[in-house]
Amino acid sequence: MPPPPRPHPPSHVAHFAVHGLMGGVPWANTFWLRNGGNSSPSASDFANMTAAFRARWVARFIEHITTGATIEGCNGLYYGPLGLELGFNDPHVDTGSMSGSVLPSQVATGISWAIQQAYKGGHPRTYLPPPAQTALLSPRLFNPSFCSAVISAANGFHADVNAISSGNFTDAHLGTVSFVHEKAWRSPPVFRDFIPSKAAVDQRIDTQRRRLGRDL
Repeated sequence: MPPPPRPHPPSHVAHFAVHGLMGGVPWANTFWLRNGGNSSPSASDFANMTAAFRARWVARFIEHITTGATIEGCNGLYYGPLGLELGFNDPHVDTGSMSGSVLPSQVATGISWAIQQAYKGGHPRTYLPPPAQTALLSPRLFNPSFCSAVISAANGFHADVNAISSGNFTDAHLGTVSFVHEKAWRSPPVFRDFIPSKAAVDQRIDTQRRRLGRDL
């Protein structure tokens, strides 16, 4: 990465972080959402968007997450033409609903999102908290049926989120922000929309070691 400071995200883009605890250690899934209406939302507009975003994430993914994981809410930030304009925290506790033996905190289900532009890292990714042990085919692989179910959930989540609107936050597009090009900061950064119905899930078990916490 280039040295700081990082440039502001593009105008009329929101950043959402769905977060919680697994084994007492924090985890988060972060996302970018473009406001295609290009008009700054009011505080209540953005509060509604943040709550709706969390609700869509929970509705689609909670059944694929172990009962040992909790979801504690969603934090949202909105960036306008002059930078950060709004922030909202939607606290709402939910618990994963996939029953069965709890897997270690480092286990993650990796979702890859498709974009038109290729880059060195491959694809934007989301790492869900671990499922239950029943999702495993072997110590290395998830069951193909589990992967198919998560792909369906991811594509449904994408469609659900793109359908959200509130006041001046309209024409939503889930995607990612490209901040760096050829080892330098972009000026300005560029938003890339995710391609609908093109999510993929790695059958190999992914890991997030930091979710285990510090060494003891």
